[in-house]
Amino acid sequence: MNESLLYKWWWKLENNDGLWQQIVKKKYIKMIPIAQLKRKPTNSPVWNNLLKVRDLYRKGRVMRIGNGMSREISGLINGVTKFL
Repeated sequence: MNESLLYKWWWKLENNDGLWQQIVKKKYIKMIPIAQLKRKPTNSPVWNNLLKVRDLYRKGRVMRIGNGMSREISGLINGVTKFL
């Protein structure tokens, strides 16, 4: 699966509160800290792919807050700067 897309989904999971985020939080995250979530064979393949890139996403992200109306995230991922 496309890593850039997975990083973008992590960002959306952390920063938006839509239907997808509510479902994921209720089904997979519950009250568990994100760093302690584990891949399981019973999880969806997409969720397991998200967990594969989680640590690299968390390690490489940098958030810049502009005027309070928008946010931008970027970071070094595999030595390449990517904007999500």
